[in-house]
Amino acid sequence: MIPFAALCDALDGPPAPAAQRAALVAYLRAAPAADLPWALTLLTDGPRPVRVPPADLAAWALDALALPRWLLDDCVAHVGDTGEALALLIDTHRRDPPEGPPRSLHRWMTELVAPLKGADADARRAQVLAAWAALPLRPLVWINRILTTGLRLAVPRAVLAQALADVSALPAPEVAHRLTAFTAPTAAAVAALLAPLAPGLASCAPHPVSPLEPLAGPAEALGPCTDWQATWRWPGLPCQIIRRGADTCVWTDGADLVSDRCPALVAAARGLPDGTVLVGTLLVVEPSAASDPSGDRPPLTPQPHDVLTRRLARPRPSAAVRRRQPLVFVAHDLLADGAGPLTGQPLRARLARLAALSLPRDPPVAGGLWHPPALTAAGWPALEDLRQAPAARRTRGLRLRPLDGADPADPAYHWPLPALTVCAVLVYAHAGARRRQAPLTDYTFAVWHGDALVPVAKTAEGLSPADRAALDAWIHAHTLDRMGPVRTVPAERVFALSFAAVTASPRHKAGLVLQAPRVLAPRPALAPADAARLAALQAHLPSAAGP
Repeated sequence: MIPFAALCDALDGPPAPAAQRAALVAYLRAAPAADLPWALTLLTDGPRPVRVPPADLAAWALDALALPRWLLDDCVAHVGDTGEALALLIDTHRRDPPEGPPRSLHRWMTELVAPLKGADADARRAQVLAAWAALPLRPLVWINRILTTGLRLAVPRAVLAQALADVSALPAPEVAHRLTAFTAPTAAAVAALLAPLAPGLASCAPHPVSPLEPLAGPAEALGPCTDWQATWRWPGLPCQIIRRGADTCVWTDGADLVSDRCPALVAAARGLPDGTVLVGTLLVVEPSAASDPSGDRPPLTPQPHDVLTRRLARPRPSAAVRRRQPLVFVAHDLLADGAGPLTGQPLRARLARLAALSLPRDPPVAGGLWHPPALTAAGWPALEDLRQAPAARRTRGLRLRPLDGADPADPAYHWPLPALTVCAVLVYAHAGARRRQAPLTDYTFAVWHGDALVPVAKTAEGLSPADRAALDAWIHAHTLDRMGPVRTVPAERVFALSFAAVTASPRHKAGLVLQAPRVLAPRPALAPADAARLAALQAHLPSAAGP
C-alpha cells in the first residue's frame, strides 16, 4: 500500500503530464503483479467493492479520538478534503505507531475494503478502526479516499495509456482503446489489456491532423477567397470518430478516448461505413432550442467549454445528463471512408465524399452528428462582416482551409473574433486541488451589479510568472477568509481582461460567463468603483440571429 500511496501523492495536484507519466511508469514496472489489477481499477475510477459514507468515517473517528465536531469542521475547511482531514487528526492523536508489517494494495483491497460490503455498522467500524491503527499517514489518507469518494486524481486517461504503452511496447492509442474495456480488477483483465497486438489487426488509432494556426496577417494575403473553405470554428474539442469493424472510437486531439462518455454519438456513428474516419469538433449544446417553435432562439447554442469538460469527465453519464447536456459532433473533414484512405486527395474532393455520407445538415439540438454547410461569401470583406456580427460570438471565429490542400496536416488557419475587453475586480483566488501550500492556479474577477460584485470570469492566463508571484504574495498577505482551496481577498485591485464572447449561464450568479478570458494588465489607477457594470456584458450576449 505504501508504494501505491506514494504514486498517488506524485499524481495529485495540478496536472503535469510528463511527471505523472514518469511516476506511473516507475510504479508499473516495480509493482507486484497482484497489485496491478486494483491499481488500474482505482486509477481509472472503476467500480469499487464498497463505498462508506464520509459521515460514518467522521463519526467513528471523533468517537474513537474523543474530539469535538467543530475541530473536524475547521480542519476540513482548511484542508479541503474530509479524508485527508481525518487522516491528519488520527495521525496526530494516535498514542502508538502503526501496527504490524506493511500490507500490499491487493491485501488491503481484499482484506479490508471488500469485506465491508454487506457488513453491519459495528463490523464496519471495527474493520476501519483496525485499518487506521495499522497505516501511516499518507496511506491512511488514500485509504480514506478509496472508502469514500475515490482517488479523484487529475490524471488524463491518455497519460495512463502512455505509461502503460511504455512498459508494454504497445501503441498508446491501442492501450487507450483497451482501457475502455478494463472493468474488473482481475489478472485476466490486465493480461488482456497488455496482450501483444495480433498480426494484421486494423488500428483504431487517431490520424495526425495539423492544429489550427492563428491568422497573423490580413486574410487577403492568403489569395483569392474562392480558394479557401470558410466554416465557423465552434467552441469545443477537436475530435475524430473512427469506425473499425465492431469498434467505434471517439478520440480527442489529446489522444484521449472518450467513446464511453458519448454513447449517443457512438450509436449514431455505427451507421457509417466500416473504415470511416471523421474529423470534427465535439461540443455540448443547449437542448431547449429543440422545443422552441417560435424561432426566437438560435438553432444551435453551444454551452461553455467548462460544461463540456465536466461532461466528458463522467465515465458513465446518466440519461438525465445526456438529455441536459447533449453532445454534437460537427464534422468538417473525412480522412477515410468505406473505399479506403482519402488523405492524398485535395480537400474539395474529401468534402465531396463527406457530403455523400448524408450526415444531417440541420443542427441536431438533441445531440448527434452534424455536417454544416460551408459559409458562402462574395469575398474577404463579406467574411469579415460575418466575423464581426454579434451572433458570431457563439463561435470562436472562422476556420480557413485551402481547398486544394491534399494533406490533413497542411496549414489551416483560425481567424479569431475581435477581442473584447472589460475592467473587473479581483475577488477570489484558488489553490490547486488538495494543496495547502500550492501556488494559486486561478483568480476570480467580478463586475458590479447594483451595489454588489458578481463573478464573471476565472482565469490566470496572460499573467507572467513574475506577475503571478507578486500577485500571490499580495493575496497571501491580504486573505480575508478561506474555504478549502478558495481565498477571499479585499475588492481593491482592478484588472483589464480580454475575452472572446459572453455566454449565458444560469448556474452563475451573474447569469453569464466570459469565454476565453485573459488578464491583460493591472489597472492600479482605477478604483474598484470604476470597474464595469454587468449590463455592459449583457449587451454582448448572442442575439437570436446567428450562424
